[in-house]
Amino acid sequence: RRVLFRSRIDTLENKEVGRYTVCSDPSRTAVDLNGNAWIACRGDGKVAHLLIDAAECPDLNGDGIVDTSTDSNNDGVISADEMVANDECVVFNKKPVPEVSLARAMGVDKDNFVWVGYWNSQQLVRVDPATGDSVQKISLPNKPYVLAIDGDGIIWVAGRSGNNDLVRVDPNTESVQQFSPASGLNPYGIAVDQQGHVWKIGR
Repeated sequence: RRVLFRSRIDTLENKEVGRYTVCSDPSRTAVDLNGNAWIACRGDGKVAHLLIDAAECPDLNGDGIVDTSTDSNNDGVISADEMVANDECVVFNKKPVPEVSLARAMGVDKDNFVWVGYWNSQQLVRVDPATGDSVQKISLPNKPYVLAIDGDGIIWVAGRSGNNDLVRVDPNTESVQQFSPASGLNPYGIAVDQQGHVWKIGR
């Protein structure tokens, strides 16, 4: 699969203010507690972590400048010549577990760690935001398509491709429970409301 880009949009000005080269075939995006972005990719199973404030990005090559994409001509679009090959606001772009592939679900927990659902291996992987390494893995009974994390830290996973059960995962005990959906429901999206109720979209 080809490497694609992720863009950051100023929704008030309707302008593209950042464009970043990330992993292959980006599939899911999440925003962490600091407003920074995470991307999970289907093509290679990598996870990318992007910082939105250039002042917080590390000067990796030590040239005194943070090399990152900018809309230098202020036309509201980041063109190819306004990107940089090694964008220093991309903290990492790596596989948390070398043998996994096809990331299809992603969410951020209360400790600002990201959870990634891997389709082929049917597992949840908790990723260290500083290193991009796996710090916990939990096996799933279904192929994770989307996930959401409630206020108590419980991870809810909607699966597809044969096993469409809603799965409840307690990351502290690693207990896993399955709930069968309504007949014929093919899950496509999931969210948790302010009362802690889980909403699932089917198609």
